[in-house]
Amino acid sequence: MTHPLSLNAFFNALFVEHPHTHVIKGQPDHACFPCQYGSLLLPLTYTSAAGRHRYQGDILWQSDEGDVTPTTFADAVHRIAESVPEVSGEHLDRFASRVSQSDAYVQRAEAHWQHRFDDRWPQRFIESEQSLTGGHSMHPAPKSNEPLTPEQQEAYLPEFAQSFAIEWFAVAPGQWTGEGVNHDVLDTLQALFVDSVGLTHAANLPQGWLPLPMHPLQAQAWRDSNDAKTLKDSVIDLALTSSGWLATSSSRAIYHPDHPWMLKVSLPVKLTNSVRLLTATEAKRGSLLSKMLNSGPGQTLQQRTPTTTFIEEPIWCTIVSAQGESLSLPLVSLRDNIFSRQADQDVHLLASINQPHVQGSQIGALIAQAAQHHQWSQPEAAHHWLAAFLHHVLYPLCLARSDYGILLLAHQQNILLRTEQGLPCAMMY
Repeated sequence: MTHPLSLNAFFNALFVEHPHTHVIKGQPDHACFPCQYGSLLLPLTYTSAAGRHRYQGDILWQSDEGDVTPTTFADAVHRIAESVPEVSGEHLDRFASRVSQSDAYVQRAEAHWQHRFDDRWPQRFIESEQSLTGGHSMHPAPKSNEPLTPEQQEAYLPEFAQSFAIEWFAVAPGQWTGEGVNHDVLDTLQALFVDSVGLTHAANLPQGWLPLPMHPLQAQAWRDSNDAKTLKDSVIDLALTSSGWLATSSSRAIYHPDHPWMLKVSLPVKLTNSVRLLTATEAKRGSLLSKMLNSGPGQTLQQRTPTTTFIEEPIWCTIVSAQGESLSLPLVSLRDNIFSRQADQDVHLLASINQPHVQGSQIGALIAQAAQHHQWSQPEAAHHWLAAFLHHVLYPLCLARSDYGILLLAHQQNILLRTEQGLPCAMMY
């Protein structure tokens, strides 16, 4: 059986991308997906004007002759792919395999999630980050993660909530590049290194060299790279690790409850449809935002949005190749870990609380909590919840763009809500 999260994500992605999909009104409504020699019909439990429908789970094949027969998700995937001339042979098999592997992962992640939170909803920051079991809500393979094995998935992906150790390298002066806004890169990394491995082990760092942390998958890929062999005298594997790190929903941003910095790393893994290697150009955007927030207009923006916290990534660094280029594979950015200074209770990843489950969505549970606390009806509570969301989330994003020219991608995995008695009261971006 295909998991409902996988089925919804696949067909909703197709519905908004395919030019000929439509809804056939009836009891119930059916989403219709034209293919070669017929159409796929999926009965809906909810019809969305925006295309984010909810499906009953049945899949029907209606031939051009009008015959209607039940079919499987795997068969539907093949029929859809075969309708696209560019997708055939090896490409079709690879596409179908990724969809299947993604669904298998969702099923395992959901089973683990149910075991962890069988009697409650996640309420802490890291719990909410780890509970996005279905990934992107509109994607054909939302939890595809090539080429990870099941063992690596459980060790390094967020839904299984396993902590792991990062690995440390030393980079010679002149062999690294980076940038820090209001922070010295070398001093900051040295402080994190000492906090992570202790003073005794930190003494292994050669004088003046940069301690560079890497995710275990990043570290292994670095050791296997030609650049590592070329730079073996300038980049030393210290054979030191520091444990207790946890993956957030993006998998490449990792969190430790006791350190002032999260790490955003280059991850040599194809998550959904792209290998998640950072570039210096991307990392510089974090520095640029920090510079802007430190300027007069940036400070005015923050004064006008007092319930918004911009979680900054003001520091990044990477190894320089023998040819003088900034390398993507070993790059790491440092993200401010605001939860080392403030409570992480009642903090929710927007994508996670918006994800449907058998027992409903967490947004529904938060609305019910607000209704009970304020003695509102459910419709009244929903109205107040949406009003608070618009005020604390959409208004700051719109204001940043309209008055300051800052375009912040309103991706649900970029937005954290803080709630009070069920209602949104602050945003962390």
